[in-house]
Amino acid sequence: MRTNQEEFVLTYRRSGCMSSWLPSWCPTSLSHLIKSEDRILKREGRPVYALDMLGFGRSSRPTFGRDAKDAEDQFVESLEDWRKAEGLEHMILLGHDLGGYVSTAYALKYPNRLKHLVLVEPWGFAARPNVQERWVPIWIKAFGTAMNPFNPLGPLRLAGPLGPLLLQLLRSDFKQKYASVFADDTVADYIYHVNAQTASGETAFKNMTIPYGWPKQPMMDRVEMISPSLPMTFIYGSRSSIDGQSGKAIQEMRPDSHTKIIVLQGAGHYVFADQSEDFNQAVLKICNNECIKERKHESVRVKGGSDEGDKGEIDA
Repeated sequence: MRTNQEEFVLTYRRSGCMSSWLPSWCPTSLSHLIKSEDRILKREGRPVYALDMLGFGRSSRPTFGRDAKDAEDQFVESLEDWRKAEGLEHMILLGHDLGGYVSTAYALKYPNRLKHLVLVEPWGFAARPNVQERWVPIWIKAFGTAMNPFNPLGPLRLAGPLGPLLLQLLRSDFKQKYASVFADDTVADYIYHVNAQTASGETAFKNMTIPYGWPKQPMMDRVEMISPSLPMTFIYGSRSSIDGQSGKAIQEMRPDSHTKIIVLQGAGHYVFADQSEDFNQAVLKICNNECIKERKHESVRVKGGSDEGDKGEIDA
């Protein structure tokens, strides 16, 4: 957790007219975000490794490159820097939505650091269909053109003091999804403060997309280069708007590799909230299976020691 001095430095370094004007207009700050996050995580009752991607949440908010590849590389390298700082040799990496895209990009560059890649409702795999967009109403095209210069969450900041109320009105489903855990506005409060901070990661996301949210660099064009020895699991919600066909196509691309698809019935895009118990069980099963594999591997290495008593080197 950052100290008050670190918070001051982070706030002071925000540059530009918008950044200096934002705190006095929007009822948010880093301290508000810290308190909201603490209220969320303390319910877990155990240590949680929850990494905020660069430019999101409580991570630093740098300026990203305007080129889609540059922005992707910044995300990947920040993840690798975090791994080094934590001293993790290998990890099971799970990413949701844009996090799934970045996790896959990380797997392409650092496959030896992963035990298992878990992609939950990943964004950015399929390319934009090469068809005329007659299905898109003219008013949506006009609105999209008008909003193109702005960041996706710009309207939330422009709402100023009305931002929290606006979020609760537009996304009342968030409170409903977590009603069994939080009876108050804890979740909505957190989501507001986490998204009303200085734009950074969302700017990178904008630079990585073309109209209507399609990726400039579809992951399907590169996914065949992922190490065949790396296990992959896709988790989708049966009611989600995310197309699960990408997962099935990748499964066919990797006939000799572990590639599994899990569909949680009754869940939408936020599968971990819509069907939390089923989601947790699916993830725990993946983790337990990897632990079993690791123990078997260690056992083989121990038995492979020499007769002089050398029991071999066991990986951490």
